[in-house]
Amino acid sequence: MRIILVDDNPFDRELVTRMLQRTFSEADLWSCGSLEEFRAALDKGEPDVVVTDFRLQDTDGLQILAATKERFPHCPVVMFTDSGSEELVVKAMRAGLSDYILKRHLRTLPQVVMRCLEEAQVRKERDQAVTELEESERRFRAIANLVSDYAFGFLFDEQNLPRVTWISPSFSRRLGYTLEDFRERNLPLLAIAHPDDSPLLQQAMEKVRKGESATFIHRVLTKTQEVRWVRHFCSPRFDKDGQRVIGGDGAAQDITEQKAAEDALRARMAQLALLNQVAQAVLERHDLASMFHAVLSQIEQHLPVDLAWIGKVEAEKVQTLCITQRGVEALAGCLEENARLALQPRTLELLAAGQTVTINETETLTRELCLDSTAHTCSSLVMAPMVLQEKLEGVLFAGRKKPHAFLAEEASFLRSVAEHLALAWRHAKLFESLEMAYRDLQQTQAAMMQQGRLRALGQMASGIAHDINNALSPVSLYASVMLRDPTLPEKHRRAAEVILKAVESASETLRRLKSFYRTAPATSNLEPLDVANLVTQVVELTKPKWSALPQQQGVVIDVVTEVEPNLPPFPAVENELRDALTNLILNAVDALPQGGTITIRAFTHGAPKAGGYLILEVKDNGVGMGEETRLHALEPFFTTKESGTGMGLATVYGVVQRHDGTVEIESEPGKGTTVRLVLPWREVGPDKAASVAPVTLPPLRVLFVDDELLIRESLRHALEQEGHTLIACESGEKALEVFRDSLHKDQKFDVVITDLGMPGMSGRQLAAVLKEISPTTPIILLSGWGMMLQADTEPYVDAVLSKPPNLNVLKATIARLLKLEN
Repeated sequence: MRIILVDDNPFDRELVTRMLQRTFSEADLWSCGSLEEFRAALDKGEPDVVVTDFRLQDTDGLQILAATKERFPHCPVVMFTDSGSEELVVKAMRAGLSDYILKRHLRTLPQVVMRCLEEAQVRKERDQAVTELEESERRFRAIANLVSDYAFGFLFDEQNLPRVTWISPSFSRRLGYTLEDFRERNLPLLAIAHPDDSPLLQQAMEKVRKGESATFIHRVLTKTQEVRWVRHFCSPRFDKDGQRVIGGDGAAQDITEQKAAEDALRARMAQLALLNQVAQAVLERHDLASMFHAVLSQIEQHLPVDLAWIGKVEAEKVQTLCITQRGVEALAGCLEENARLALQPRTLELLAAGQTVTINETETLTRELCLDSTAHTCSSLVMAPMVLQEKLEGVLFAGRKKPHAFLAEEASFLRSVAEHLALAWRHAKLFESLEMAYRDLQQTQAAMMQQGRLRALGQMASGIAHDINNALSPVSLYASVMLRDPTLPEKHRRAAEVILKAVESASETLRRLKSFYRTAPATSNLEPLDVANLVTQVVELTKPKWSALPQQQGVVIDVVTEVEPNLPPFPAVENELRDALTNLILNAVDALPQGGTITIRAFTHGAPKAGGYLILEVKDNGVGMGEETRLHALEPFFTTKESGTGMGLATVYGVVQRHDGTVEIESEPGKGTTVRLVLPWREVGPDKAASVAPVTLPPLRVLFVDDELLIRESLRHALEQEGHTLIACESGEKALEVFRDSLHKDQKFDVVITDLGMPGMSGRQLAAVLKEISPTTPIILLSGWGMMLQADTEPYVDAVLSKPPNLNVLKATIARLLKLEN
């Protein structure tokens, strides 16, 4: 304890000091005789009590009191004086004096100091408690004013209804109610609860009435009827005896934003689950129709929406590709699959830019889709673009009956679905292209295999034709020689003519056989052909086959022609195309044993010039053929008919090949057959197929090379009859020896005629050597392979002729090479 004593009288100061030491033996007692000493003592720290005389030389007790209270307001001050002036006492007490005594009662000073110390301690503790309470209240109010949550207190009335007795400031900020609202309007606490959640608050109050705490989540209504989610904590309040519950106190945590975030998260999780289902539906399907239906069903079921459909953008309209039955019903049948809707240009621009368009009113929706407002009950619509490689390919539509029914998150989700669908659309197109390429590859492989078989058969046929031509050549030459003999009897002449016609007929048969493998002719053999007239001719020529004969058996076959108007002349070999069309019609008639229809079409693909095509198509609705039959249909000698030769379609194939075209066959058992000839447009050259007039030649020296004796003798006999000298050799080596010997003897040959295929040196090799020796000597290649050869492809040969040789053609060729033409 620290005591400061102020007295300018040393004797009095000593007396008071002894008195205080007897009572406060452990106290630190400071004695001061002046104001300066007193201030120095105060500087040492706060004293527990100050005892001062009133009258001092340089000051008085009131100044000591003031100096003490200025520094230490709670420090007690006791003053003793020798006069008892009431005015002085009142003034001192107002200034904070704790007590005073008269000097004649100075013996009671220790007791007075003791009492003042106790009272000071009590005041100090009380002031501290008040300060702490005020600070606590300040902190509570500060917290209540700062936090968004609110607190309240209530008492139960006679009806056990909770009546609000106090609320925090945030209660008014959050809910809008003031304490006066509850008091003046006598509102119970239950008035703030949402009607649907009022039972929850009642259950909580029941727990509080039972003396239990309650925690619960429910909705409350603000004074402006706004809905907020809160988590309430309520605890009971007991009476002073702690026996009866008289009310309670509560605190609330506003969880509206948290609840909204949770709801948004759940919605997002649901959307992700739906998006996963959409992706699964897309992965499980490759065709667009089933994929779109599956996705729309998922959207209608789980989003949910009242209708949904997918459209394909074409120009400024949207064609409906897929719509569910619910969507058809929602639009009252005004929108079905393949229906076309016109969208506003601005809307299409936004969609093409990748933006989602949302419509929230019936009037706007009706205007955007150009629908009758009475034809549908849809008011809200979301249009999500489906963009493929920066091009707007389609639109995903989703609608609801109520206006303003779509949230921004739902529109964003539909945009994600549309992006998935766009990607799936692209993959489906790629898959479709891949399948088509695979089918084309299969067809190409099948065609290559067929071409291989055809080439093998052609090679076999060409070998047979070569041998038969060699055999027919002597017959043809000798028959020609006999007919030139004016002394030949008429009987023999007729026999020779029959022999020559038979040879020509056999040659024509071989020509047809060769046509199967022969390459396209030179364009010089092409003539402008009136396709419409050709179709008419073929129909008339085959009329007995498809009209008269079937009618005799009670069968009716109709022939329909579809020729493109104003079809320009087509460069072709007329008799070959006529034969090809005739064969196709006859085959179609055979495929209609019970009658039916044959359709003949002629049209162009592309411009009717180089690069364009003429399409000739013969279609029937007859028995058709299987895939195996179709693959072998063009092969020679292949037939499914009992009396067929198997050369009909093979001949057609040869004709088309010679015109640089292709043959396409589509057929299915029971559904008929379509044969399509695709012929390219080519330039027309000069006609070289005209008949050859007889030519008279001067006597010539001819070297003829052939390994067939009969051919050598027959040609020698034919030419010698006309005054020519013919030296025949059986091999190329012998001919080369004879040719060189003739040059040494200055007996040069005017022309050399050689066979192509011979043992040892071939005709082509012989021609190369002869041209090296004598470049100006004409060389004619005569062969049973002649139809496969062209002079411009044989660098050492001047002309190519086929066996059996025609004397007029042979002489005309020699005249042309020797420039002896008239």
